[in-house]
Amino acid sequence: MDAVVGKRRQKWWLGAKHGILLCCPGRNTSPGTVRDTASPQEGGEPTGDAAGGHEGPCRHPMHTPPVDFDELRTELRRALRHGARARSLLDHPTLVDVLCPVPTGADRHVAERALEASNLIAQAVDALDSPVDRIMSIMLCLRTGTSGMTLSNRRRHAADVLEIQPVTFRSERRYEQAFVTELALEIYRRIRGLD
Repeated sequence: MDAVVGKRRQKWWLGAKHGILLCCPGRNTSPGTVRDTASPQEGGEPTGDAAGGHEGPCRHPMHTPPVDFDELRTELRRALRHGARARSLLDHPTLVDVLCPVPTGADRHVAERALEASNLIAQAVDALDSPVDRIMSIMLCLRTGTSGMTLSNRRRHAADVLEIQPVTFRSERRYEQAFVTELALEIYRRIRGLD
C-alpha cells in the first residue's frame, strides 16, 4: 500500500515539476490544495500535503499553466478600480483567469472560478500584516461598507488609516503600489505552495 502511494506522489511531483499535473484515480490536479479523494478500495489515502488540487476526482491528464507573478500584480492593480468581490470579478474575469485558470480538458464555470478567486484574495488579504490588511480590504472592496464606493473614496479611507493625504497614498511607491505588490506576493506564495 505504501509503495503505491509513494509512486503516486512521485508521479505527481515529476509532472508538477514540469508544469504538467499527472492524474491518478481520485487525485485532484488544478491549483489549490491537493486532496486525495480516492476511495479505500482504490488504495487511496488522504494526503493533503502537496500543492495543487480542486474539488472532485480527475481521470485524465491535465495541464494548468503556472501563474505569472508580473501578470498577477498587474491584474491586482487593475482590480483596484472595481474591487475583488466575486460579483465584480464576474464582470472583469481577467484576474479570475490568472488566479483560477481552467486546466486543459476541464469545464468549470466562470462563476465558480470567480468565487474561488475572491476567496483566495480575501484569505491572502487577511494574512497580511496590519495596517496593510485593513488598507487592502478597503481598496479591494472586501471590507464591509466599501462595496459601491468609488476608487477615490476608497483611497481616501485607506489614506486616513495611515494618516496621510490620498495623493501621497496613490503616488508614492511605498504605499499603494507596495501594498499591491505585497498582496501579489502573498497570493503567489499560496498558489505555488511556498512557505
